[in-house]
Amino acid sequence: MHLCSSDFNAWGIVESVDTEAVLGVTNHDQRRVRVPADALIDIRGGHCVRIDRVRATIDQQGWEI
Repeated sequence: MHLCSSDFNAWGIVESVDTEAVLGVTNHDQRRVRVPADALIDIRGGHCVRIDRVRATIDQQGWEI
């Protein structure tokens, strides 16, 4: 499943999910990230976990592990 920005650009791949966050790896440079659950909007079509930020700002969120 992909991690997608709110403007539906694929940003990473989901590795695992827990009650507090989604853990993943970015597509661009394979950084491991932990996206807090309160930053998530929805799951679209079973293929995209959407984050409440656009791609232009998502890399500056400080979610790197």
